[in-house]
Amino acid sequence: MPKRVVCKLILALLLVGAVSVPLMIRSSRTYTAAYTIYITSTGSVVPDTAPITQNGNKYTLYENITSNLLNTIVVQRNDIILDGAGFTVQGSMLTGSNGINLTQTNNVTIQNVAITSFHNGIFLKSSMNNHITEANISSNKYGIYLQSSNLNQITGNVLTQNTLAGIWLDISQNNNIVRNKLANTISSNYGGIVLHDLSNNNSILANNITSNRRYGIYVENCWLNRMYHNNFVDNFFEAYVDPLTSYANTWDNAYPSGGNYWSNYVGVDVKSGPYQNLTGSDGIGDTAYVIDSSNIDHYPLMNPSDQPEAELTFDPASVNKNPGDVGSTFTVDVKIADVTDLFGFDMNVTWDNTLITFLSFDNTPLNAVWPQGFFDLGPQAGAGYVRYAATALGGSGYTGVGPTTLFAVTFTIVKAGDLQLSTPIHFMLAKLSDSHANSISATLTDGLYSMSARSLHLLLTVDPNQATYVPNQPVTFEVSVLNQLNPSLDSTLTLTVTGPGNYYYFDFQLVNVKANAVGEYSFTWNVPNVGGTYIVEVSLVPAQLTAYDAVWLGVV
Repeated sequence: MPKRVVCKLILALLLVGAVSVPLMIRSSRTYTAAYTIYITSTGSVVPDTAPITQNGNKYTLYENITSNLLNTIVVQRNDIILDGAGFTVQGSMLTGSNGINLTQTNNVTIQNVAITSFHNGIFLKSSMNNHITEANISSNKYGIYLQSSNLNQITGNVLTQNTLAGIWLDISQNNNIVRNKLANTISSNYGGIVLHDLSNNNSILANNITSNRRYGIYVENCWLNRMYHNNFVDNFFEAYVDPLTSYANTWDNAYPSGGNYWSNYVGVDVKSGPYQNLTGSDGIGDTAYVIDSSNIDHYPLMNPSDQPEAELTFDPASVNKNPGDVGSTFTVDVKIADVTDLFGFDMNVTWDNTLITFLSFDNTPLNAVWPQGFFDLGPQAGAGYVRYAATALGGSGYTGVGPTTLFAVTFTIVKAGDLQLSTPIHFMLAKLSDSHANSISATLTDGLYSMSARSLHLLLTVDPNQATYVPNQPVTFEVSVLNQLNPSLDSTLTLTVTGPGNYYYFDFQLVNVKANAVGEYSFTWNVPNVGGTYIVEVSLVPAQLTAYDAVWLGVV
C-alpha cells in the first residue's frame, strides 16, 4: 500500500453580516467546542482558546469539553503526551464523530481522560507506537477503533456501554491490549474486543472481559493472535471465531503459566502436569476449553487470573533514519520491567534483513542483573535474527520494577528507498523462567525501525496569503512540487476541504513529477457561506512528502 503524508492548511472562516458565527462558550468547568481542536504538527493548539495547556511535549486538559463536531480533538504532532487530567470529552453521538483522532500520528500517549457519546471514542488510522492508558471510555458506538494501525499499546482502561465494541481492530497488527499494572475492564458492550480482517499478531493479555451483551471477544479472518490470562465472565459468547474464516490463534501460554479463565468452563481440576495426567490439582482444568478446532485453550484457569505480567520492551521503542544514514549503525537495548525472580530466559529477536543487518551484541548488562554470574553459549545470529539464552548461576533470580537492560543489539543500516521503509523489531520468542523453573508470563512490545523516503518535497503556498475573501467567491491554491532525488513519477495530486455542516469538497489532478524539477499546479475552491473551521489537505500519492507549516486565512 503506498505511503502518503499530507500538508494541512487550516482555514478559520469567520463569516459575519448575514451569516451567523458559532461562539465558543466556556462555563466554570466545561468548554463547548464550536471548532475542532488541533494539536498541530508544529506544536500549537488551535484555537488558542481551547482548554489545553502545553509544557514541552505534554498537553493537559484543564476543563471538560463538549462538542457536536465530527472531530473534537485532532492530534497531528508526534512524540507527545495528551493528559486528560481526569476531565471528560463528550460528544453528541454524531455519526462518524471522533472524540480524539490520530491519523498518521506516531508516539503519542493519551492518558487519564474520560470520553463519551461519540461514534469512535478514540480513533487511530495509519498510526503507530501510540499508548492509550487509564482512560474511561463509555457510551460510544466504538470505544477505541484502530484502522491500519500497528504497534500500539492499550493498557489500564475501562471500556463500558459501547454499543458495538469496546475495542475494535481492523487491519491492525502487533498491537498490545494488556494489563501491565492495571487491567483493562471491558464490560457491558455489545462486543468486548473485535479482531477484524487481517488483524494479526496482536497480544490480548490479562484483561477483565465481562458481561458483554453478545461477544467477549470476536475474531474474523485473523490469525496468530495471542490471548491468555484474561478473565471471560458472563459474556453471551465468551469467545467467538467466525466459522467461515477460522484460523489458528493462541489461547494459552503453555504449562504451567496457563490460559484464560472462562466462567462457562465445566471441567474439573484433579490432575496436574503438562498433560494433566499427574496426581493432584494445579489450578488448571484437566480438559481443554475448545472454541473451534483451530482455537483451543489447552490450559484453562480454574480461578480468575490475577497474574502480574512482566514487560519486555526495546529502547528506544522506535528508530527513524534518513537516506543519508545508510552505512551507519544504531543500538537497541532489550529491557525487562515488573519481574519477580527472573532466573533464565531464551529470546529470539527478528527484523527485515534487507533494511538493517546484525553488527554486534553486548550482554555485559547481565552482570548487574545477575551479580552471582550467569551461563550462556553466546548469541546465535543469522540473516534477520539473533537468538540469545542465559541462566543465572545459583542464588536467587532478579526482581525489579523499573526497566532494566538485559542485552543490546547493534544494527547496520543497509537500504534506502523512494518510499518510507520500515520493519518491526520483533520478539519472535521470549521464554522467561524463575528459580523454580516455572514459566514467567510477559507482555512483549515490539520496536520499530523506519527510514524516511528519499527527499521529495511538497511545497504548499497560497496566493494571496493571509488575505480577506468573500463567501461564495473562489479561492485559488497554488501548489508547488519540488522533486529533488527521485526519478520521474506519475502521481495523483489531491486537494480536499472539509468543514462544518458536513461540507465536503474534493478535487485532484494526475501529474508527472519530473526528476530535479518543479511542478506548479492550481486548485480553485468556492468559499461557502457557512461559518466554522475548514481543513485543506494536499497530498501526493504514491510519493513520500515533507510537510510544511500551516497558513491561516481569514474570510469575511
